[in-house]
Amino acid sequence: MIIQPAINLIFQYIWQDIMLLFTIIALILLLLAEMLSPKYGNTTIKIDRIKLRKIAFATGILALTSLILGILL
Repeated sequence: MIIQPAINLIFQYIWQDIMLLFTIIALILLLLAEMLSPKYGNTTIKIDRIKLRKIAFATGILALTSLILGILL
């Protein structure tokens, strides 16, 4: 039985889906953090900008790390 290649193929598709998910979340959070920045005027949204920016950068780094690991592996 040839089970190992099928498992590798499934893992590859799951890994690509995770990379795509991290990338989309990072882009949305980075855009939201920039749109809420004080440069664009007074906003009435009650979101902690510092925490949002930290989370956005963390997910961006996570997306880039998963992309690099996907290329190297």
